[in-house]
Amino acid sequence: MNETTYHFSLNYNINHLGTEVIETRTIKREYKSDTSNSLQYLKSDMKTYSVDEADERIVEMLVPESSLGLSKKITSDQFEMFMYKYYDLFSVDIAELKLG
Repeated sequence: MNETTYHFSLNYNINHLGTEVIETRTIKREYKSDTSNSLQYLKSDMKTYSVDEADERIVEMLVPESSLGLSKKITSDQFEMFMYKYYDLFSVDIAELKLG
C-alpha cells in the first residue's frame, strides 16, 4: 500500500542564553509504502524574535536550548495552496489549522 501525506509543522526553539525565540514553519511530504518511508521538507520559513516579543505562553514552555513542535496533517489542496499561493508560511493563519 502506498500513501502520501502532507504536514504543516510549527517549531519553536530558544537560544542557549534564553534571549531569542526562533520560530520555524515547515511543510513536509511523507511517502509510505510497504517497503519504505520517505520524508521531504518542501518549504520552510524562519523568524527570530527577542523573548520580549515572543508569545508569553511559548516562552514559558521553553527553557534554554529546548524546542517545542506542533504538527498537523493537511490536505493535498492545502498543501498546494501553502506551497504556491503564499509568499511565505508566516502569512498562513495557523489558528485555522488547529495545530496540536
